[in-house]
Amino acid sequence: MTPLLADITADYGPLVPLAWTAPAAVLVVGVLIMYWRRLRPRGIPPSRRRIRRANTMVQFTLTFMLVYALSIADGDRRPGQFTAAWIGVVLLILLTIAFAIVDSLNTMRLHRRMQKNLHRQAIQDLGAAKKPDALSRPDGDDESTDHHE
Repeated sequence: MTPLLADITADYGPLVPLAWTAPAAVLVVGVLIMYWRRLRPRGIPPSRRRIRRANTMVQFTLTFMLVYALSIADGDRRPGQFTAAWIGVVLLILLTIAFAIVDSLNTMRLHRRMQKNLHRQAIQDLGAAKKPDALSRPDGDDESTDHHE
């Protein structure tokens, strides 16, 4: 058999050694756990927390799916499993992108709500500032200033 033909028919196995992907996955999972914990404070709106935690769960799943697709699935021996693993990876990446879009739409919604609340509060504050106090006369002239000399 010619060397070129031998390369074409060779059994290569997984794409990347598990010794490389497993430590990377441990690092990614550690970062995701730290991120999950940072989403606890009360200052984060509940809708934002739910969206980001759901996205974090997708990223956990994506991490393990990537390890499987890169280091465990063997396209030469089990092409169906290999294809399914990579389809799963692509779908999870698309789901992560979809969550990012939902998160940004939610952020815009929260920003609009905050602007409306600030606008409403500013109108109330201006209204309170224009009200005559106990020292003012009903016609609006302040008694503390003497217009008659």
